[in-house]
Amino acid sequence: MKIGNMLYPQSLNSAHDATRIHECVQEAVTSEQLGVDTLWLAEHHFDGNSVYSDPVTFASHLAALTQRIKIGFAVLQTSLYHPVRLAEQLSLLDILSNQRVVVGLGRGTNGNIYEYQGYDLDALEAQTRYVELTEVLLKLWNAEASVAHEGTHWNLNVPALRPRSISRPHPPVIHASGSPSSVKEIASRGEPILMAPLSYDETARRLEVYTQTMKEAGYDARHIENALDQSWVWREVYVADSLREAQDIGLANFLRTHDSRGQLRRKVYAEQGLEPHSRDLRQATAENAADMGFLHGTVETMEKEFSRIASLGVGGAFGAFRLGGLTQEQATQNLALFMTEVAPRLR
Repeated sequence: MKIGNMLYPQSLNSAHDATRIHECVQEAVTSEQLGVDTLWLAEHHFDGNSVYSDPVTFASHLAALTQRIKIGFAVLQTSLYHPVRLAEQLSLLDILSNQRVVVGLGRGTNGNIYEYQGYDLDALEAQTRYVELTEVLLKLWNAEASVAHEGTHWNLNVPALRPRSISRPHPPVIHASGSPSSVKEIASRGEPILMAPLSYDETARRLEVYTQTMKEAGYDARHIENALDQSWVWREVYVADSLREAQDIGLANFLRTHDSRGQLRRKVYAEQGLEPHSRDLRQATAENAADMGFLHGTVETMEKEFSRIASLGVGGAFGAFRLGGLTQEQATQNLALFMTEVAPRLR
């Protein structure tokens, strides 16, 4: 199983943004030193959740500081981009990173209406923008000559793209799934899937739907196996020497993380005179933490939980190791213990 680290730095105060970003850079460098396979970058704007905000620019900096580790997006909010600009940026990033980019695409957040508002976009257009941008992106990457496109959101006549990515015909693409319906949509196209944090049982159900939908769409066993191998699931993780420590520190900071995320979002909603999305009002509790994709415990517990995920056939799992109130030192200890004691048992 491939192991990833989700870099999802949270800044509760704008005065601390620069510090959190520099700490995140150090976490990326440490991740490579510890043998993490892939870094994953989120995208959120205006609220301090995922405080670096611009994952493409951030990825280019990380690419310059690392040599081996891959850099993936989990995910780019496609509705906020122009397809030609994004195609150029990702082609260049593929070159600068020497083919280490994984292009994770999604329509954008279900909530956080202020993100669309800030970019002067209609949130109701997010899905159609996602579909059309993906179509244009692949056209541009696959074409050897100019590309003409007439669509709902863009009418384009684009000369042949330069620079062209080293990865041919383009960097690997993976699509985010936050709902059962999106699982079927991605599977019907035979593409790899990136699954949001869920319980093990719900993950298993959705991967079964994913596999069955690909079969019904006519994909053979080899294609399905390859798509699963390129797919990833996301968990939030705390590993400790004892269950007591995992609960007292890990669970407490998981709950603090989600409480802070909600507070940061509600603050921006209030400033913009908007009503919070129902998703942002959901509270994390000790009782529903596992259903929200949080895993905590000893090395042995983590080996068991991640082995169960691997048994589903999915190729990779990535964790968010810096939870809420954890200091940088505590987060590094969490990641280091996982990579030195748990990861070798999964590979």
